[in-house]
Amino acid sequence: MKSSVELMSLYWTTSGVLPGEDEISRFDFRDRVEAAARAGFRGIGLWHTDLEHVTLHRPLGEMKAILDDNGITYVELEFLTDWFLGSPRKWESDSRKRRLLEASEALDAKHIKVGDFYNTPCPMPRIVESWAALCGEAANHGATIASSSWHRP
Repeated sequence: MKSSVELMSLYWTTSGVLPGEDEISRFDFRDRVEAAARAGFRGIGLWHTDLEHVTLHRPLGEMKAILDDNGITYVELEFLTDWFLGSPRKWESDSRKRRLLEASEALDAKHIKVGDFYNTPCPMPRIVESWAALCGEAANHGATIASSSWHRP
């Protein structure tokens, strides 16, 4: 009997690297997708640094074809930080956000994961306003936003 549960392989599962040690997989994108599909996964996660590295060698259209050829229907893109700030860290975040939104559109991603790894002090009204703006911008690209790693007092 075939299971109706569709599993997703997050980035750290198939990348061959441990969080905090490296951000670029040593394994080829196609090999990772094929391995995930063989193991029964229907989804895969991509870390922003690895995604940018893969696109140096494969255009997003080719990546989408590899996903489709292997029955991968769910894609999670990670990770956007500092989107709620008003500093040079925000400028880098805006640049990464543009790249993630472009990739989300091309890969038909389920969502882009965002959060605050650094527990950066920020007034809650600013976070709420920034969240609304981020979600609105994502919607203009057919993307959704998923929140993670919030540690607010």
